[in-house]
Amino acid sequence: MSRRSNIKRQKKYAIVIKNNKIIYVLCVFVFFVIAKRTIENYQLRNNGICTKAIIQKKYTERHKQVRVYKFRIGNKVYSGKSIYDWHLDIGDTLDIVYLPSNPTINRSVKSIN
Repeated sequence: MSRRSNIKRQKKYAIVIKNNKIIYVLCVFVFFVIAKRTIENYQLRNNGICTKAIIQKKYTERHKQVRVYKFRIGNKVYSGKSIYDWHLDIGDTLDIVYLPSNPTINRSVKSIN
């Protein structure tokens, strides 16, 4: 084998290794996002508190009807989004579940059932 072909082969393998690292990082990221959502849903099912929220806004995103809602815990107002309550209009109420330790983690009751 010539020296030139060895250099070409080394460059080719370097590109393959670099591409594999990118794929690996992307897979880890996707796994983390899925695992985080699953853990949050588990916590909401077991430790969540139900309350009422009011629809503040509605819009379409990627062919899905999104509803933005707000709810109050003590003196603080929190918000969330739901694609499961597409039939509700602004001003309507919906049942949500939130974590008492972190109310920013909240979902529509329909989304965790």
